[in-house]
Amino acid sequence: MYSLHAAWLNTAECRRLDAFQAKCLRKIIKVQPSYWSRVSNAEILNRTGCQKLSASLLERQLLLMGDLARKPDADVLRMWVFQPGGTDVRPPGARKRGRPRITWTTGVLKQALLIAGSQQSLSNLWQRTRAAKAAWRNLVYQHCRS
Repeated sequence: MYSLHAAWLNTAECRRLDAFQAKCLRKIIKVQPSYWSRVSNAEILNRTGCQKLSASLLERQLLLMGDLARKPDADVLRMWVFQPGGTDVRPPGARKRGRPRITWTTGVLKQALLIAGSQQSLSNLWQRTRAAKAAWRNLVYQHCRS
C-alpha cells in the first residue's frame, strides 16, 4: 500500500482491494476459498483481527488531507488542493464532456465532511493547533475503525 493514499479508488477498486486482502489472509491461516469452506471474508477478518485495507486507506487519505489543510499557503501540495488562505478546494479547471470524474480531492473532502458534519466544523478541525490536530485524528480513527 505504499503511496496508495495519494490515489482515489472507486467502490469497485476498494472491493477488489478488500478481496485481495481476504484471499491473502485465507492463505496465511490456511482456510480454503469461500466457495468450498463457506467462511465469509468478514469472518476471516474477525479471526485474524485485521481491519479492511480500504478502511485503513481511507484513514490515511483523511489524515493526509488534514495535514495538507494545516500546511502554510506557500506549500506546493497545498496550492494544488486548496485555494490560498482557506480550506476551500480549488476548482478542477475547464469542464470536459461527459460525467465528471471523482478526483482525490473531491472524494476525500466528501468523506471529511461526512465525519465533521459541516464545513465550519471541518475548518475548525483543520486549524493549525495541536488540539485541533488531535481532535481530527481521533474523529478519523473513530470513523475508520468502527
